[in-house]
Amino acid sequence: MPIDNHMAIIFWLFFSSILGIFVFFVYWNVLYLYLTRKYDKLLFKQPYFNPSELGVYSVWPFSLVKATAYILLITGSSIAKKRFKNLQHPINETTTVKFFCYLWQVFLLIICIIFVTSIIWGGIEM
Repeated sequence: MPIDNHMAIIFWLFFSSILGIFVFFVYWNVLYLYLTRKYDKLLFKQPYFNPSELGVYSVWPFSLVKATAYILLITGSSIAKKRFKNLQHPINETTTVKFFCYLWQVFLLIICIIFVTSIIWGGIEM
């Protein structure tokens, strides 16, 4: 049974999204290690996180959610501003770290688009 061009495209989209997810998680863990070492003493406490979050987000893989909150704070997201609204210390991060945090957001968006596209297109073609 020969594979037509549409099925090959779907396969490569799906394969690239799976590979992208793997690379994304490695990248996310590197950001997690850097950001938690720098911001846990300052931000990982009440009132920014409730007591149940402090317990759950202390262990991996749930701590990646905590790193996501730090990434959103660095990039100036309105979601993070709501969580950290009473922040007394300004977050001054280098341009390089800001760039990597923005890159994380773009990378997540691209992976989601590729993955959803491959699922929808594959469902239509079946």
